[in-house]
Amino acid sequence: MSKIADYEKTYEFYKAEINKQKTNELNRINKEFLTNDYNRRYGANQQVLVSAICGEDNMTQEYSRIMREQKVL
Repeated sequence: MSKIADYEKTYEFYKAEINKQKTNELNRINKEFLTNDYNRRYGANQQVLVSAICGEDNMTQEYSRIMREQKVL
């Protein structure tokens, strides 16, 4: 039973780490997108970039979070 608990603990750690990395990457790409004007330079829109990182299912949540953060900045 202790091995199962260890595996679950490890699984939760890596799951949290993946989510943290995903958020960091989204924030980095959002900053790059705005700073370097990727929409004009490459014709890519922000929704496509967010969708590529998060997946289509989570795209609306992450995109709305990014839009809120842009309003604050």
